[in-house]
Amino acid sequence: MIYIIIIIILLLFTIQYDVNNKKVSNTLIFLWWLIFVLLAGLRFRVGGDTNAYMLYYNQTLKIADLNYHEFIKDSYQPFWVILCSLSKTVSSDFTFFQFVHAIITNSIIFYFIRKNSNYFFTGILFYFIFYYLYFNTEILRETLAICVFILSLRYYLLKKWTIYYIFCFIAFLFHISAIVLFFLPLFSSIWTKRSYFIFFVVILVLLILLSKFNIYEKIFDLIPNEDIRSKAKIQTVAPGAKANIFGVIYTSVVNIIIPFTLIYVSEQFVGYKSEFRSLLYAYILISLIAIFLSPTYRFLNYLNPIYYLFLANMLHELFRYPRVRRFRYTIVLFIFLLPFSVHLMTLFRNTSDNGPVRRFYSRWYPYHSVFTKGNVSER
Repeated sequence: MIYIIIIIILLLFTIQYDVNNKKVSNTLIFLWWLIFVLLAGLRFRVGGDTNAYMLYYNQTLKIADLNYHEFIKDSYQPFWVILCSLSKTVSSDFTFFQFVHAIITNSIIFYFIRKNSNYFFTGILFYFIFYYLYFNTEILRETLAICVFILSLRYYLLKKWTIYYIFCFIAFLFHISAIVLFFLPLFSSIWTKRSYFIFFVVILVLLILLSKFNIYEKIFDLIPNEDIRSKAKIQTVAPGAKANIFGVIYTSVVNIIIPFTLIYVSEQFVGYKSEFRSLLYAYILISLIAIFLSPTYRFLNYLNPIYYLFLANMLHELFRYPRVRRFRYTIVLFIFLLPFSVHLMTLFRNTSDNGPVRRFYSRWYPYHSVFTKGNVSER
């Protein structure tokens, strides 16, 4: 129920401030930031991966006890180990670490939305609907790497590659998936025109099809780090990792056709061109690769904040576009319902084949706080 209440209130604030073009005060931004932090920080066993992180945190050594031998035998990346160890030094209660993580995550994402959108409440509404729970309760390590990447975007746009790669290296020290960030500058210099992008997509599809799906082994053999290579192979053989016709159609429509169409409509008809357009094309290309190489699907986590902020901005620009003024409510609602309906399908999908969780939303619903400490057996 708490999630529905927050969404409804955010919708009202979106209408009041974004649709009606009212200025948003810093006090109001802070209050919403506080709500987002408290919701994540005060949770109790909300999120499937949270339970595993709680167990890890209980076994984490304080910084004074973290010797070289203990440090190198840890299977997680060094900056994550250090952050957990520092937090454990202050408090052995995992709730404290939840707050540390929630403050870092929501401060950076709120800053990103505030700096890159004139529609603040639409931005945080989309954040809350599409990836708030995932970032704050599931992929905790990767979320920190994503936050570092968000901080590097300024230097990406300015093409200050030395500083950008320093940020990439820091992100990699939080989570190995950040390796994809080292390749993103290719998009800023090569795929700047849609024609170039389409050309390379066609070439990529042909190469993948000609490989007859044996591309997995070829790519993994090139990875020098054994730990990264083994984890990638585990992802590949995981349930649902292999492509089937329904998976191909689903991914093609949701992550390729719809985003590409929205970008095209935004640029060619509405006149809104995102400054992150090269990364939006990277989002589409990674989605295409993920059809045939499923572990790469996780790399979309880094680009989701950019994509959903583009969607929020684009909808407002479309809403104000003179040629659709007569049907603007219907068009905007229809475009919003495309990703929203897909998100609902994901939340309500049956996951009993992969464990005790019967529906995917059981990871987060019902919500319990550290005050009630309710346990949900399906988690």
